[in-house]
Amino acid sequence: MDPGENSAIVGVAPVFVVDHVARSCGYYTDKLFFSVGFLWSETEGAPPNYAVLEHGTGALHLTTGRPAGAAIAYVLVDGVDRFYVRVKTAGAHITHEIANQPWDMREFEVKDPDGNRLIFAEHVSRISDQPSKPSAATD
Repeated sequence: MDPGENSAIVGVAPVFVVDHVARSCGYYTDKLFFSVGFLWSETEGAPPNYAVLEHGTGALHLTTGRPAGAAIAYVLVDGVDRFYVRVKTAGAHITHEIANQPWDMREFEVKDPDGNRLIFAEHVSRISDQPSKPSAATD
């Protein structure tokens, strides 16, 4: 019997490398509506060098180091259109406006101050106010 047979992955949290954890926490809380679940510093009184950010049941971790800005996270959202309006109104750096994609996803992309990219998406089939795809013509 495989010892991992009865186990299941219950979540995956990307770790973004950033220049300044505290500054990045501000961006994620103010512009993308995450909350800070945990901050950690290697030495007492020093600026934090690790953070766990939370949004719904999802988590994103931030750490310092090099190179900053090399990560991409694909984030599934219930209500992507409403979330898009919120983050756009908050002034997030949107690099790709919201649009339906050929792979049946409705997406938009945001870049954080360190260049990390987040693609927020929802399956088009789950969005009730989206027009359905035209069916193929038959002869």
